[in-house]
Amino acid sequence: MHGVATVKRTYYDDQTPIWDNELAANHVIYPWRIELALMAYSEQPIQKTFIRISDYVDGYGIGELPQNDLTNLLEAIATRTNVKIKLS
Repeated sequence: MHGVATVKRTYYDDQTPIWDNELAANHVIYPWRIELALMAYSEQPIQKTFIRISDYVDGYGIGELPQNDLTNLLEAIATRTNVKIKLS
């Protein structure tokens, strides 16, 4: 799955198992959580975008996009899906 989201609250540690593999093991594997205000995702990639390693949060697969990369990604989503997303 590929997605883009707006983070509502900075990352925090939560020791509550929520993912299938955590529930099966009965312990937390992924303790870092974030609260999202908005998330858009697709089963298939829409556009390749590279995020500098320095813009990742502790290597958990959460990275920050520069504004121009986000604008390009939103335009690619609009072109492919006919869904327009405008940031204010």
